[in-house]
Amino acid sequence: EEVEADIELTEQRLEVLSKQRKFESEADQRRYEEAQSHYLQGFRDYQKGNYARSIKAFETARAIDPNHVMARRYYTLAIRARDEFVVAHI
Repeated sequence: EEVEADIELTEQRLEVLSKQRKFESEADQRRYEEAQSHYLQGFRDYQKGNYARSIKAFETARAIDPNHVMARRYYTLAIRARDEFVVAHI
């Protein structure tokens, strides 16, 4: 239930952000779409508990578009979850 609520909240935030985002050129739009695809892949990995892979995807999304709010947020959460996982298994 928590994951479904998190997914729904994320989708709502993405809709708001996509409506607010205006592109100056088509290259900016392509860059955003590429960053978004990396973010989505990272989010899927994050949901599955594959934190190392999700961190890499979020880093890629942030490298392409440093202003990608959700990639920045889930990057931090993935690092925290990975660290908690490691501590729990030590």
